[in-house]
Amino acid sequence: MPTLDELWFHATEEEWKQGLEQYWHHVKPKNLAVERRLNNLPEGFLHNMSPEQFYQFLYEEYFPWKYTDGRILALQRKRLAHYMINDQTVKTLENIHAQMLQVDVHDTKHALSIVTQIHGIGPSAGSGLLSLLYPAHFGTVDRFVVENLQSVPNAPWERKVGSILPRNISILDAASVIEALRNMAAALNDRFSTTFWTPRKVDMVLWGVRAQG
Repeated sequence: MPTLDELWFHATEEEWKQGLEQYWHHVKPKNLAVERRLNNLPEGFLHNMSPEQFYQFLYEEYFPWKYTDGRILALQRKRLAHYMINDQTVKTLENIHAQMLQVDVHDTKHALSIVTQIHGIGPSAGSGLLSLLYPAHFGTVDRFVVENLQSVPNAPWERKVGSILPRNISILDAASVIEALRNMAAALNDRFSTTFWTPRKVDMVLWGVRAQG
């Protein structure tokens, strides 16, 4: 598998698609079913959900997808569970859910500010949730994606991500990386004369490449 440096400057589309497939080779078998499901959510998935259904989706599917370390998963689920204390806390989650239904996919910082209101979700987890709900507009931003992007000298995204601290990603940082992923997807589509590439698919390639390091 080529490095990201080799992919960006020299690779064919077939090699990029091999990188996309490589992502699935590094998913733990116990997580494969939820990975497949969340990677193919239907458009408008959040609509017609009750607050309780939204909570169950986060608790049973999204949090295990994002938090693969069992200790971290337990901690973040405990935070999320605060929404089920009483009617008032359920109403708080319902309000966040309503905001997510109206999200402007072109206002990245505001979209992130909405999802990070959810207990247990910071900028990285927020970007992940948005990438599954709106893969044509968002990619997942985490430590490994940032480190991989920063590993390529003279890359067109260097200005956007070069100064980000991979272990301390802010909303502004996540927005900058998402913009870089969008630009990468657009550049790949232009280079290969296709509409196949999205920010979400690019971040999946970054994971495939990362796993080789």
